[in-house]
Amino acid sequence: MKNKSILFLLITVLLCGCGKQIHSPQKNFFALRHDPLSSELVALVVPRYEIESVVLFGVTSYDLNQNGQSLIYSAPLSDYEQLFIIPKGEAIQQFTDVKKFLRYPQISPDGGKIVLETRDDFFGKSQIMIMDSLSKKMDALLTDNTSDIYPRWSPDGNFISFLSQQASCPDNYTGSCFDLSIVSAKSKQIIKTFSGPIEDYFPVSWSPDSNEIIFFRWENGFYHLINYDLDKNVEIEVQNSGTDDEMGVWSSKSNQLAFARAFEDSQTISEICILENQIATCIDQKGSEITDIFWIDDQTILYGLYDKTGDATTVKVLDTTTQKNMALGVYSGYLDSFETLK
Repeated sequence: MKNKSILFLLITVLLCGCGKQIHSPQKNFFALRHDPLSSELVALVVPRYEIESVVLFGVTSYDLNQNGQSLIYSAPLSDYEQLFIIPKGEAIQQFTDVKKFLRYPQISPDGGKIVLETRDDFFGKSQIMIMDSLSKKMDALLTDNTSDIYPRWSPDGNFISFLSQQASCPDNYTGSCFDLSIVSAKSKQIIKTFSGPIEDYFPVSWSPDSNEIIFFRWENGFYHLINYDLDKNVEIEVQNSGTDDEMGVWSSKSNQLAFARAFEDSQTISEICILENQIATCIDQKGSEITDIFWIDDQTILYGLYDKTGDATTVKVLDTTTQKNMALGVYSGYLDSFETLK
C-alpha cells in the first residue's frame, strides 16, 4: 500500500510539471448525472473521487446550505415536485408537501430563506417565491404576469436575480426569449432589467462581493459575455471572435472569471477561458463538450468533458497559472452542476 501511495504521488508530480502539484478537491463534491430518462444526484468522494449515488432517481435541481451544512433538492413525488433536505450526517427528509411543482431552490446566505421557482402544473407559468426555512410559508417575489425562472441570491443576500420569459423574440432567434432582472430582496422592487435574449442554461453568476453579475446575451447570431457593475451601473462586454460564450463563474476573490467558449466556428463548447483584467486566455479541450466549470480555489478550476460516443464524462482540474490539467476520473453519463461545501 505504501509503494502504491508513493507511485501515485510521483505520477501526480509528473502530470503537473516542474514538481508543482495541481490542487485537487480536498472535500467530497456533488454533481447531477443525466441519462435520457432522469437525473441522479451523485457525490465524488475523496481521496480517489469514486462516485456514489446520493439520490438515485428524478433529481431536477439542488443547492448546498453553506451555513447549515445541508443539501436541498427537488424531485417528483405523487404527481408533483417537492423539496427534500439532507442534513449533514442524516437521512433524506421530505421538506414540502404542496400541490405544486417546486424547482431550483437556493438557500439564502444566512440560511433563513429559500428562493425557488413554482408552477401549478408541469407546463404552466412559473413564479418566483421566497420560502421561510422554518415555517415553510411562501410569498411571491413579484406579482407580474410573466413566467419567471431560475432565481439566484447575491452572496450578500441583498438581491435576487431571475429570468422573465418574453412574448416575442427577434426574427432570427429560435429559442425562448428571457430578460434578466435584479430585485432588492428587502423591498421586492426591481432595480435593473437587461433586455434579452439572455442565455437560460447557465444564465448568471454573482461575484463574491455582490458588486458584479455576469450573464450571456444573444446578439448578431451568438452569445456574448456581459459583466455588469452594480455600483457603477456599467455594462462591459467581453470581446470574442464570433462564437458562443457560456458558463461564467467567478473565483472566490473576484479577480478572475472562468467561462466556456465554442472553438472557432464549431457549435461545441470546447474551450475554457480565464478572464483577468478584461483579457481572456483560452485553452482548447480538443473538441470535447464542456459540461460545467467550478472553482476549487483561486488558481484551480474543476470541469467536466463529455464524450457523446462513449456516453461518459471526464472530470478534470486545471491550474490556471500553469495551464496544466489532471484527470480525476471518467464516469458514465453526462455530469454537470458541480458543487461542494466550503
